[in-house]
Amino acid sequence: RIIEQKIPQYPEGTIKVIGKEEDNDLGSSPWVSVDDGEKGEAHALIFETTDVIKAGEVEREGITLELFETDHYQLPGLNSRLATLLLLKNSYEKGEKPDDKLPKDFVVEYNAEFFSTENGGYPAVAKEAEIYQSLIKYQPTNDDNITDDEKETEKFNLTAYVHLAPSFPFGSFLSALGKNVSYLSAEVYKENSTTSSRSGIVSRLSLVKEIPTNFNDLNLFEKLSFIDWKNFSFFKKIDIPSLEKGRYLIKIFYSILVLI
Repeated sequence: RIIEQKIPQYPEGTIKVIGKEEDNDLGSSPWVSVDDGEKGEAHALIFETTDVIKAGEVEREGITLELFETDHYQLPGLNSRLATLLLLKNSYEKGEKPDDKLPKDFVVEYNAEFFSTENGGYPAVAKEAEIYQSLIKYQPTNDDNITDDEKETEKFNLTAYVHLAPSFPFGSFLSALGKNVSYLSAEVYKENSTTSSRSGIVSRLSLVKEIPTNFNDLNLFEKLSFIDWKNFSFFKKIDIPSLEKGRYLIKIFYSILVLI
């Protein structure tokens, strides 16, 4: 059941449109929207359930609505009107004593979705609520595995050697330091993909760690410690680790930094 409540467009002073003591609770398919009616804009908050209390001494479940309006500012040339919609604890029930106090151990947790439509009105909200409330229970928690019995994909290391492509020794390294030298780089594409999955520098020697900003201030021994001498190669190469099985295209680029 959907209950409509007209909101005055031009309130005078502060008016209470929906009072919390009126006991307007969200129903079994809980949602509330501010909208233009059956057609037009609608902005809604959709809940999974109204059972939102996780801790609290003798607390009743439920979500109660309260709505009030006010003409916030009245100045020459400026009229500011404000509407406030509150979703509150279920403090009022007919024939029962009001429960408007929060215990120290009061904890509320809930799943909710904010939904907007430009022209569907509140019927679009009702349809979205039906979909959301039927699917939210399948959302994995932090402790759940998204897939069951997931098999680890076998990975391979790829080494590509580049011939007949002259470049300056340690070109990329020296270029990063602002030198006008050439170097080779590579990009790896899987199957017919237009986006490279990996990239790197083609060289006989690679670096074992990143170059610090004060590299020029280091002595020769400290500079040599950045080079991976163990994997030295007589041919220029690039190593691409952890690739999935498949066909790959490797593009080789010749680059040079020109400083003007």
